[in-house]
Amino acid sequence: MSESIEFPRKPLGSYIRELRIAKGLSIRMFAQRLQQISGANISPAFMSDLENGRRFPSDKMFTCIANALEVEEEDLRNCDPRIPTQELNDLASMNSQYGFAFRKAVNIILEQDISPQDLLNRILNKNN
Repeated sequence: MSESIEFPRKPLGSYIRELRIAKGLSIRMFAQRLQQISGANISPAFMSDLENGRRFPSDKMFTCIANALEVEEEDLRNCDPRIPTQELNDLASMNSQYGFAFRKAVNIILEQDISPQDLLNRILNKNN
């Protein structure tokens, strides 16, 4: 049984904008809704930066945005392009060989110009 990985259709900010507009919310209204949910001071400028990919939400803000847009938090997280740095560091701390393997993998990706889909296929043992 082969596992299929679907890449995000669009960047996180674009996806949030699409969902916000579908809800009929202006960026100002959305910032106000997030303020009510989170208790934090959320400005329309912050939301504009987020939607334009200049900033990224914290873990808490991911939850608040998902609640405000009435979507699963995982749907939003799947569009987040950031590398899970802490998880990689944790793995390397538990076993130093992971650090070596990650560095080697990055070198191979760059040297062989491996696409994201090819990388996933190799990890999932497809088309080797």
